[in-house]
Amino acid sequence: MLLFSETSWTPGNTEEMNYRFEQECDQRLFEKKMVGLLRGLRKRLKREDLQRFESFLDAVRATEKEDYYLLVMLREAGLGVRPRRSILERLAGLVKLVLLAIAILCAILACLYILDCFGVPVTRESLAFFGWVIAIGIAAVYGTLYLTLGKPRFQILWDRIADKFKWLD
Repeated sequence: MLLFSETSWTPGNTEEMNYRFEQECDQRLFEKKMVGLLRGLRKRLKREDLQRFESFLDAVRATEKEDYYLLVMLREAGLGVRPRRSILERLAGLVKLVLLAIAILCAILACLYILDCFGVPVTRESLAFFGWVIAIGIAAVYGTLYLTLGKPRFQILWDRIADKFKWLD
């Protein structure tokens, strides 16, 4: 399955195995487990044997020209050569990040303005309290979802939420 490719050479009944894999396995869970294993391999090789780590990276780079399913997970695990982004793509990502920061700042200022309109004094202590309430609220939602859904379903939900913010890359 890891050698599945639509354009490169693959051994034997790869298309049939791919069909069976898609029918029998949860692809998202499989990829998550494989990425975890590959990250562990990367850390262990880097820590224990730097020469083997470099050889491994050379092998990954040699297959980068191909179109194998394994390469998707290698990239996700932080291994291999990532496609270079142009200056315009990097600039667009930076502009998105700045706009997101400005939107968050405007939301905070709007909340402070509303508090001021209702006669609540805005002091340094009230700002600190406001920050703590937000942080504790986020932690409470995170913990409640984790305990309610269980680890596997929560991780799938968390991955979906993270995918929504891929546009920041």
